[in-house]
Amino acid sequence: MSSSDIIESDDYVLEIDSNVIVTSSEEELETIDILIFKVNDRELGFQNNGIYEILKPQKITPVPFTEDFVLGLMNVRGEIISCIDCGLFLFSEWIEIGEKSRIILIGNGEITTGILVSSIIGIEQIQVGAMEKFSESGGGLIVEFIQWIMDTEERSLVVLAIDKIINSERLRSYEKR
Repeated sequence: MSSSDIIESDDYVLEIDSNVIVTSSEEELETIDILIFKVNDRELGFQNNGIYEILKPQKITPVPFTEDFVLGLMNVRGEIISCIDCGLFLFSEWIEIGEKSRIILIGNGEITTGILVSSIIGIEQIQVGAMEKFSESGGGLIVEFIQWIMDTEERSLVVLAIDKIINSERLRSYEKR
């Protein structure tokens, strides 16, 4: 073997470099695309599946007697879509609409919802092994919507589960009125 060899099998990759052995499962090496955005000063993300479109803020018609986080309804090419303030929904703090603000259309095939965010950072490929599945409960509004957490020296990133947001009782409760 040379000073840096790679041995592969179906279950792992073994990299040998200067007498140091590192093992990684294929899942740890797999990458996924994450849309990273800001909600005020926090970086959050969505896995790309379930994201339909990103729009500049547009005319939103308020709906009376709804939760504060519901901004109202908007017309997107003839389809009426509800829009929520992600800051109020997750953190109980308003997002100030500015030049960089965007509305992310998310859905599950049956329901589409617009999510107002402060800005879009971009799409990044992140290794699955760098993220931890989140399974805790309690502790704030956002907890029930977390899919993964990535906490490194360079960045802390919370990836939200689109399906949990779309199907949440809190989000759907105003539709029953």
